[in-house]
Amino acid sequence: FFSIENRASNAWPVNNWGWMWADFAASGEISQYKFRSSTVNGSPALVYTFKNPAVVTPNAWNHVVLVFEYNDNSQFRSKLYLNGVLQESTWTFNGGSGSTEDWANINYDISASDWFCFAGGRGSSPVYNNGIIDDLMVWDGAMTQEDVNQAKAGLDGSNLPENVIAYWDFETDADDEYYFAAKGKKAGAKACSFKTEAGEGEGSGVQTPQNPLYISGCPFIAGTAFQVETLPTWSTKRGVFTESTGTDTEGSTKLSYSKGGDYTVTLKLENSLGSDMKTYPVFKVDGGDGVADEVMGDMRTYTVDGVLFVEFAEEGTYQVAVYNVSGMLVAEKEAAVAAGQNMSITLGAKDVYVVKVMKEGKVVRAIKVLNR
Repeated sequence: FFSIENRASNAWPVNNWGWMWADFAASGEISQYKFRSSTVNGSPALVYTFKNPAVVTPNAWNHVVLVFEYNDNSQFRSKLYLNGVLQESTWTFNGGSGSTEDWANINYDISASDWFCFAGGRGSSPVYNNGIIDDLMVWDGAMTQEDVNQAKAGLDGSNLPENVIAYWDFETDADDEYYFAAKGKKAGAKACSFKTEAGEGEGSGVQTPQNPLYISGCPFIAGTAFQVETLPTWSTKRGVFTESTGTDTEGSTKLSYSKGGDYTVTLKLENSLGSDMKTYPVFKVDGGDGVADEVMGDMRTYTVDGVLFVEFAEEGTYQVAVYNVSGMLVAEKEAAVAAGQNMSITLGAKDVYVVKVMKEGKVVRAIKVLNR
């Protein structure tokens, strides 16, 4: 899930495993993370585990904070926050042990050629990110709970806290070499999406920047460079759509069928954050629709979500009435419509209704509807 490594400079096998990594399951559970020394055998290791599994929720935005901290005695500890909550941990190192607030007698040093990687996998088990990263930042010193809360709420790149060294909001395009430039004290510090290419030495590799995929960022954090655009898509069987327009809040389409009958129409709203859809029933009134007594006894029952659409094949003035099972009139609408125009009928409570369509005083269509 995250790692620190130096594939180009360190010798085998350290260049291939790095000196820090986290074990991360497909379920989102982080079982442990560990620090290895820079010696050839990499031992002993400082290993952090969790009393309760630390879980990064798949298919959702998560806020992750990893803290490295030293005290005046050069002792070390690390903390992990997920979605603003400190994860209670225990650690073991060289025969010693401790909990979240305890210090370990070890001292690590990060060089200028080390890479800090999110979702990059360690060298011996390379995997690549199937996710989205937004608002990446590096703080000077160990973050407090207040710092974590502030970062989680979102920072203003033009007015950063004093102890933010580098901040990438990814609100501008990467440069020609596919790097993003940071804001903050170390303005211009580089971050990128990368893949590892083979190096010359045994187990060595070169982190090579890749052209990033631009997509909408976290919706809870301010940003305007890459807008979320919601588009509607209509679908139906044996029908034709024309003049379809719309946004995430409103829209319209013209729908026509060659024959009278009972149909369903599906509306799908989709953007880079996901999609949702709803299906509506439609019945078409054409010139040949009459209502005979024997037909009324064999009406189809529909499942709807509170809205029914009536399409008219011929222009005219139509009256639509909705009755409940007790025969009480619960809704009524009259309109002069053009050929191919639709009328929407909003049904009431969950119940069975009879919808009757009249033209010039004659019943031209009636259906029985189950509103669930």
